[in-house]
Amino acid sequence: MKPIAILAAALAMGACANSTSSFGETIHSTDIYLKYSFQDASIFAGAGGAIEVYGAPQDGASAEAVADAIRLPTYLSPSSAKEVEPGLDGHRIAIVFAPKSDLSGESVCKGKAKGNQARSHTKVLAVFCRGETATLSESRLETSNAFVPGQQGFRIGMNRLLREILPLRSPFFQGGRGCRRGGC
Repeated sequence: MKPIAILAAALAMGACANSTSSFGETIHSTDIYLKYSFQDASIFAGAGGAIEVYGAPQDGASAEAVADAIRLPTYLSPSSAKEVEPGLDGHRIAIVFAPKSDLSGESVCKGKAKGNQARSHTKVLAVFCRGETATLSESRLETSNAFVPGQQGFRIGMNRLLREILPLRSPFFQGGRGCRRGGC
């Protein structure tokens, strides 16, 4: 097996690890794709942080309320996000509440996402897209706690989810050299 294949396999296994916070949400199955660059995250934030929302949280809050409650990670500027109509081109994050288990990031970026109103056990898929053809990263969050805009657990959970899909450094490359996740 070639060294890059071994590294890719190791990274894929590491990305599957679950991470649970003190608020009870679990982040799992994060995928950062080779197309990802922190420059994409900077362009996204600089353009106003476009957020598409499919489905709704437990309280049925509007897409605008969801986007208003989201703050981008502190290493991005500006840190606010804005709700946009689904299906727009450009850099954007799609938030899908109660997604079907087989929904892929690629389908979401192509505008084929369908969400539902979350129930007591909330599942959220977040996908970072560049246009309709490039899925840059994706991650899933699950919680059995109340997960609605305006609550601290929502703000913290969404911030953790966005930090997963908008990492400071690509887990694959920096300066043309392969690197390990988090060690670049």
